Amino acid sequence: MLFRYTSDIIKFNSKIFGEADLDLLLNRVLHVCKKTRSEPDIESSVEIIDTLITYADIPAGTLKPCVEILCGIFCQVSKSRDQTWKTIENLLKSHLGQSTITALLEVLMECTEQTPPNTLGVIRGVVSVLYEIVDRNRQGGLPKVPISYLMQALNRASVVSNASLRRKILRLLLLVFEDSTLTELFLGDGDWLDLLHVLEACAPQILNTGKATKAAAKKSPEQTTNLAHTTSQDDASPKTLFELLIDRLDALSHTTYAFHRRSLMDLFIRLTSHLTDSAVEGLVKFFAEERLLYPSNENWIIECERIINGILRDPRRPRALRVLVINVLNDAYNVIECLTDTETVNKFAMIIFENIDKEFDHAVFEVLSDFAISVADGCSDALFDDMVDVLRAQIFNQTILSPTSLPHYVPKCLPVVQPSSASIQQTESIANLASKALVRMFVRGLNKSAAKSQRIFHVLLDIVGSSAVETDARMTALKLLFRLRSDINHAVFVLPSMESEGLAASLYRTAQTANLSQELEEAADNR
Repeated sequence: MLFRYTSDIIKFNSKIFGEADLDLLLNRVLHVCKKTRSEPDIESSVEIIDTLITYADIPAGTLKPCVEILCGIFCQVSKSRDQTWKTIENLLKSHLGQSTITALLEVLMECTEQTPPNTLGVIRGVVSVLYEIVDRNRQGGLPKVPISYLMQALNRASVVSNASLRRKILRLLLLVFEDSTLTELFLGDGDWLDLLHVLEACAPQILNTGKATKAAAKKSPEQTTNLAHTTSQDDASPKTLFELLIDRLDALSHTTYAFHRRSLMDLFIRLTSHLTDSAVEGLVKFFAEERLLYPSNENWIIECERIINGILRDPRRPRALRVLVINVLNDAYNVIECLTDTETVNKFAMIIFENIDKEFDHAVFEVLSDFAISVADGCSDALFDDMVDVLRAQIFNQTILSPTSLPHYVPKCLPVVQPSSASIQQTESIANLASKALVRMFVRGLNKSAAKSQRIFHVLLDIVGSSAVETDARMTALKLLFRLRSDINHAVFVLPSMESEGLAASLYRTAQTANLSQELEEAADNR
């Protein structure tokens, strides 16, 4: 009854209240809101605030505390949410509208890493109210939120380590970049550094709370734009919001200034393992075009390692993307080989190649093998020995494949089916691919380096002599050894073809004569 009585007095006798009276009354109402847990009391307090906005005034000194209380109720008291928003909306439409926007942003600007836990509800409520303002402003009628000031405020708020708050921040940012008008304002006036600081602050906590969401990674920029609003309204996970926002910013970066795009790519390279496939592809192409993987860039070796760890060593990435990374790094190697010392060249080559021992994708394995073959001719003996050791280990560590020994992951570009035993036996083994690489290295270097050729020759003998090695790998090595010859001067050379074709044909041991042998046997039986 007291609340109703107070509200009626304000309605019918508002002129008798001076500013000091309004300030005292509002402070008492706000104190009730802070202390009570009764929802009827909270609803009655909000009603009094709404009455003051409509029939009287909110003193300037009490505006910010009033806004904080309303935002806290909006966020934490679900039953009073609609009523509270109506009160906030009335405040925004009054002569205090722009001052209210400023008060909201000031609350966020005051955030620090030591923000007390009991104020988190208010901060989350402020971000939620800003979201509603931006969303409803598409139809107009509410004060505009200054985009530059908003980015600064969100930057300050993102330092608070709270997953729920950071999710709301990402949701608000995604809404901003969904709106073409706000996006244009940001591109013209916003500070990319503030935005990037927000993303970098939110990333570690958000990206470590669950498995990767791959739905967003498969979306094109156009699909991402259409999904942004729907996803945010459906309470998407923080990781999904982050991925959608990253894809949106990646698309926008092509229309902004070069230094803004460089700043965005600097952030991407630090978050490589968490980016969507489309964002990663843009990142790799940008670094290739700008020659940022070359020694002219001070951090070139660190950034190469980040790309390798986040893309090449991730079997969940598409095959084409991983092959693109190898080709880009191969081009970089050709330049690095001419500009840096031998130790750095060896280190860079092994950073690329050492992952081959964990590679199960045949196409990627072949591209890595091609890289080793191209490097082998002119590299140092130490690097050559390291690469041969990696290939040798790959051959001798491989066991004959069975359904239980297959890798648990399946690359995206391959169909997700469990192969049968028959199909596995018909598939070329990884060990054979490694054996082929050694054979090609031997043939290419036979007339260039006796030491390198001898090194591979002994490895090939080990392959042939081991029954634990895959059969097709041993056959590949044998085919080369059968073609090796030496002349009277002890010069070693390789015959263009084996000299046993005629004998094999006469014994019906070639592909062409095998069918003929069967036909002759059937004809003899018929007689």
